[in-house]
Amino acid sequence: MSKEEFMILVKTMKAVHPAMFPEMDTINIWYKMLADLNYKDAAAALGKHLSTSVYPPTVADIRSGCVVDDGMNGEEAWSLVYKAISNSGYYSVEEFGKLPPIIQKSVGSPENLRELALMPADTVNSVEKSHFLRTYEVEKKRKRESDAISPEIRAKIQEMQMKALEG
Repeated sequence: MSKEEFMILVKTMKAVHPAMFPEMDTINIWYKMLADLNYKDAAAALGKHLSTSVYPPTVADIRSGCVVDDGMNGEEAWSLVYKAISNSGYYSVEEFGKLPPIIQKSVGSPENLRELALMPADTVNSVEKSHFLRTYEVEKKRKRESDAISPEIRAKIQEMQMKALEG
């Protein structure tokens, strides 16, 4: 978003919470933390926060409000996995490739699909389904948190991780 668009958000926040942004440095830091967001998404996230919370918004409130969920609940995701399992006795790699990335992370690998295909159906529909649903919710939460981080900060985190791995 442009600095001009961001200043509209600042004026909105100050109108509702007059004590916000006492110094220009604060405004500049907030802009740096939010500049990569689409203005319309940020304005919608801010509007939602101001409508539902008595507390002033934080950068995290606005960033997380801009994250788009895939809208798929655990049961819908499991139905895709169960369909993939039915063809995974021989075609687990192909079936795994058809799944959305977040479901692939939750399943783990094509080999896991193949193993599920070889299990008794009642075990798959009870124990394994339960494991998948828990894992899927964790992966969705991890993705929402990751998507809320700015690309600049995400790149710095990856750089630090690479340095740590190099020793």
